[in-house]
Amino acid sequence: MKSLTYILFLLLFTVTAFAQNKNEANKRAYISLDLKEVLNPGDTVKIILQHAPSYYRDAYEIVSGIVNKKSRINFNWIKLTKDSKISFSNSKIKFGLTNYRVEKGDSINVRVGIGSEGPVVLFTGKGHQKYIAKYTIDSIAKKWLADKNAANGATFEIGEPTVAQVKDTHRKSSDRLGRQLAGLEFFRDSIGKDAYALLKADLIGENYRGRIKSMRLAYLLSKFNDSVRYEIEKLHDLYTPMGETEQKIFPVSDMYIVAIYDSELMKIYLENPSNPDRGKKLYTLIKQKFTGETRNNLIVAHLLSKAIQQNSAFDEMITDALEVVKDANQQEVLTMQLGINKKGAQAFNFKLPDADNKYVSLSDYKGKVVLINYWSSTCGFCKQFDILLREKIIPAFKGNEDVKIISINLDPNINVWRKGMADAGLDKSVNVNLFSEGLAFEHPLIKYYRINSIPWLMLIDQDGKMYKSIVTRNADAIIKDINEALNHNN
Repeated sequence: MKSLTYILFLLLFTVTAFAQNKNEANKRAYISLDLKEVLNPGDTVKIILQHAPSYYRDAYEIVSGIVNKKSRINFNWIKLTKDSKISFSNSKIKFGLTNYRVEKGDSINVRVGIGSEGPVVLFTGKGHQKYIAKYTIDSIAKKWLADKNAANGATFEIGEPTVAQVKDTHRKSSDRLGRQLAGLEFFRDSIGKDAYALLKADLIGENYRGRIKSMRLAYLLSKFNDSVRYEIEKLHDLYTPMGETEQKIFPVSDMYIVAIYDSELMKIYLENPSNPDRGKKLYTLIKQKFTGETRNNLIVAHLLSKAIQQNSAFDEMITDALEVVKDANQQEVLTMQLGINKKGAQAFNFKLPDADNKYVSLSDYKGKVVLINYWSSTCGFCKQFDILLREKIIPAFKGNEDVKIISINLDPNINVWRKGMADAGLDKSVNVNLFSEGLAFEHPLIKYYRINSIPWLMLIDQDGKMYKSIVTRNADAIIKDINEALNHNN
């Protein structure tokens, strides 16, 4: 009898453990790269993990996957969100998979081989059908682009575009999208209606973003030609979700949300390219025109934009948004954005190395007004701002012991930083150059302020508090801001 009880106990324990393991497996995703045909043990693959919508500063995490002795890279992803995507790339074999959505319970084997035209990828395992669908539509786009380049299609990247060129660019983008949607249609039943709708939303969003960007460039290069503007107004309306599933799923796609945002911004831009109030106007339009998750996502995307954070009505908009957006995670993002950038907020006390590898903290300059300039050697606008620093801003405060300018470099390599620092030629008596230790946009300081483009400027007062989170790149205005910060405690 005791033996039977013991056997039943073991059986119950085994079944329970199996159920728990299965339940845990369904909460995570497992992805394995089989690379024995293309890479050797010890080689690396760049892996980009997306945790949040792409318009969040801390949306991405970059890691290096090392090929093991079995010529594999095995990846367990535990903290999955509705925005989780993964990308792989290796320049040695010109291999890349970009923005593949990952869902709880996925268990995917990705086998990479070499075909006559480059790497060939085979997907197997639980959930693999949606990966095949994504790979198929990406391959269609790749072939379309190759055919287009071979045919030397018209572009308007150089010279003033014509209405015919705008129409031609729109037609070609529509043709590419049509081919990709036809390829995706083949997988409608095998991947399920939600996964199908999400891939469709991503695809449409990506296509329209490129299209809108091209049209904006066309309008700029046309020197705001009315005929070009009229043609763009007719062509750039975005696809509207059809049916219950699309209306539910499309707002989940960050690519589609950003495409809507770019489309609405483009309409306002076409009305008046020099309108300084278009940030506030777009915020009001979003609130009035959209509802639910689409509205909330658009509001967050709007208020995380650097251009909007420069708007004089930024605090007003973000305070209002906290009354409109009720999602707890989004409220946290907005609250942090308001708090850290607000005048009087305690500034992040960083500790970074200078050119002599001596660590410098912001608190070392308490009692001084500090202008912080975030820059990179490969950033063209940063180089333009260096000229303003060198020729106007630094000379204006040379000899003033109450002012210090700190340039924080975001290059991934220390030697690139040292060369860029030498090229900039900034006066060391006023300017202090610090290095983000190769972490660039992944540095905690950069993530804290959600800096998403450079040059990015901050003005810190003599108490180590935020005076202005962003200042204009106009040298005279910056000099005025620094002088005001010097006098604001007097």
